[in-house]
Amino acid sequence: MKIKLENGADQHWITDSHYSSIKSYDKFIKYFFPDTVNASIDNNNFKYCILNLNGMSHDITYEDNIIYILICVENCNAHHYNLYNKYGAFGNRNIKIYFYNHIDKIIQTDEYMAFPIIYTQIEYFNKYYNDIKPNVITSFKDKKFCLFVSNNHFRSNIKENIKGFLQEIDVCDSLNIYKNILYDKSCYHSIELMNVFNKYKFIFVC
Repeated sequence: MKIKLENGADQHWITDSHYSSIKSYDKFIKYFFPDTVNASIDNNNFKYCILNLNGMSHDITYEDNIIYILICVENCNAHHYNLYNKYGAFGNRNIKIYFYNHIDKIIQTDEYMAFPIIYTQIEYFNKYYNDIKPNVITSFKDKKFCLFVSNNHFRSNIKENIKGFLQEIDVCDSLNIYKNILYDKSCYHSIELMNVFNKYKFIFVC
């Protein structure tokens, strides 16, 4: 299985320094195509093309012999994404396979197949459970109470109420205090992230 990441998708998943990038072609394949025989990235001799939801994918010229795949880890119907705004969830007839965060079951029609993104996350976690671990271990008695992980721009009043409740129990740190350490480290089980998480008894993620 030869796969090409369309330019915007390649930047989003691999080359971007932001924490939301996987930063590894090998890990990308293991994450989304774990049981596919001989799957690899090949930008010249490919049959499958990964599209970027918020890039220029809505303007590309689709080829009949290519199978187009859209991968989105966001709740894309709650945000402003070019491809989604133009076609909706399944309106682009050129796309045959979808990985979506905002669906909760597999959908199969004569036109396309769609998979909940959580399925790939659970499969990856189960398969590589023994490898997803920190390299700096904090003993339980030395762990801090709670780390609060949140995007402060969405429903911040609700999140502040939750954080306030946790603060009544014990000190609840914000992930922002580790911004300089984690900003350019992958949120997909990077050692740096695992080391930070291991400092706490609880991780509260919004």
